[in-house]
Amino acid sequence: MAENIKLLAKLYYGLSPLQIRGAAYEFAEANNIKHSFNKTRKLAGKDWLYGFLKRNTSVSIRKPEATSLNRVTAFNKDEVQMFYSNLETLMEKYNFTSSKIFNMDETGISTVQDPGTIVAEKGQRRVGSVTSYERGKNITVICAVSSSGTYIPPMFIYPRKRMSPQLCNGGPTEAIYHCSKNGWTNPDLFGVWLKHFTKFAKPSATEPVLLITDNHYSHISLEAYTYCRDNHIVMLSIPPHTSHRIQPLDIAFYGPLKTAFRKECDLFMKSKALQKITPYDVASIFNKAYCNVATIQKGVAGFQAAGIFPINPNVFGEEDFLASDYLTGSEHQNIPLIIDDSAVGVTNHDQNQSTYIQHKQNLLETNAPVAAITLPEINASPGPSSILQLSKTILSPLPSLPAPTSKKNTGTKQHSAILTASPMKATLEEKSKKREKKLKKVKQETSRKNKKIVTKIQKTRSKKNHRKPVSSDDTDTSSDEKFLAAKKKKMYSKSTIVWSDSSDEENLQNLFDDSDDDNPTAKEEKCCVCKEFGKNEMWFRCRGCGQWAHKDCSGADSADEYMCDYCQKRRKTARRLNL
Repeated sequence: MAENIKLLAKLYYGLSPLQIRGAAYEFAEANNIKHSFNKTRKLAGKDWLYGFLKRNTSVSIRKPEATSLNRVTAFNKDEVQMFYSNLETLMEKYNFTSSKIFNMDETGISTVQDPGTIVAEKGQRRVGSVTSYERGKNITVICAVSSSGTYIPPMFIYPRKRMSPQLCNGGPTEAIYHCSKNGWTNPDLFGVWLKHFTKFAKPSATEPVLLITDNHYSHISLEAYTYCRDNHIVMLSIPPHTSHRIQPLDIAFYGPLKTAFRKECDLFMKSKALQKITPYDVASIFNKAYCNVATIQKGVAGFQAAGIFPINPNVFGEEDFLASDYLTGSEHQNIPLIIDDSAVGVTNHDQNQSTYIQHKQNLLETNAPVAAITLPEINASPGPSSILQLSKTILSPLPSLPAPTSKKNTGTKQHSAILTASPMKATLEEKSKKREKKLKKVKQETSRKNKKIVTKIQKTRSKKNHRKPVSSDDTDTSSDEKFLAAKKKKMYSKSTIVWSDSSDEENLQNLFDDSDDDNPTAKEEKCCVCKEFGKNEMWFRCRGCGQWAHKDCSGADSADEYMCDYCQKRRKTARRLNL
């Protein structure tokens, strides 16, 4: 049974302790074995389970790692062999040394930490731990390491529109900081990282650099191809959905790094009462974890475990591809799912601790295909105890394979490839042309819709407004006055701000004065541009709507000149439509 349990675990469908206890009860009932199991719950006791684990030291209770079906099926022998074949080709051609083989990958960190385990009162129903928010903001960090244990300073990508110098406070030495709309990487930011990578890796014509990456779309672009070819960087991609087994950073570095980062976040929260972790604190917290984890040993161990350097195509055995072979239907007929033990003798000195268990397949409610295997003979030692001949079979549940269906053409399947090889240029140029054509079409469609909307509004306004024609100068002045009057009325109804004429300098100064009583941070107002609260920054208030913005985000030199993008757009629209 222990071998059967290990087989199911390798197929990513392992049995829980509760399922094994239930199977032990059903087996005892089916074979009329005297037992003291719980007949109400129909479960074997925990003592039986502990005894089974003591007798079979090759199995233990483990916490499995969540693995998607894509990862399970994508890690197959053909894809892995293709990767190592490409790697061997490049090693023979360029003869890379350990200091010139790099792996880069992105990972996400959040402002909300996992508190982990704590010590609390026994029997307490609710145990909590403080965090910054309900849901944190994801910040992308790009790291790279060589097979000799040399690290490239990381790159941070924040989810905002404009950068602030305070986001860099306390970060790792020589790290770079950028932002994107959603905090994810893109082809433009990957180009920025490549320049940063070139600065530290120092590739040359005599000593080119091998860069191993995944198949993310941001890494595969014509711009990246051209830059790498010009700067002597050779890029090799791993098979899709195999980074958990082949990528050195995922194997040896990112796990300890995130654990250390969570501990530093937890320490920050518990050492500073009522203070949240904001994006301005992330760099300094990450730096503490990064300095503790980024060691030479972890970098070297990651490449050795992946079989990249020293190169070892046989680092993965047949059992590593077992789950993929079964779930893809290639070799499932050769996998033992029923153990025929009709000829096996088992000593019956302790019937309540039988090592053979019948596990009904209805535990997973499936009808899995099965094959038979015969266990080797067990020579029972002679003694006063009798021999129990098992007449039933031990069943191991497995999910049934889906019926073959015709798949829709969802695009070309990706494989491991040399991204800087000459044949890739034609493919990338074709993709670039298609992308540009699609963007041009979207812009034309958007422009056409906007023109229709403007024309419709103008016709509606012209029917409602019957007034004498005025000169263009008078129209602009009238539009400005009406626009400002409408904004003043709107703001007066929402706040206690007293609007005055533009010539009243005293009231205008009071309007833009950032006093302690009129502090946007105290009211927990967000910047209308980057949607952040900010920290020790200068704030400007919009002349139109009264919303606050950071000085760096506003783009204005002084407070009395600032008007947000929304108000500027409304003002231009009002002038165009003669409102």
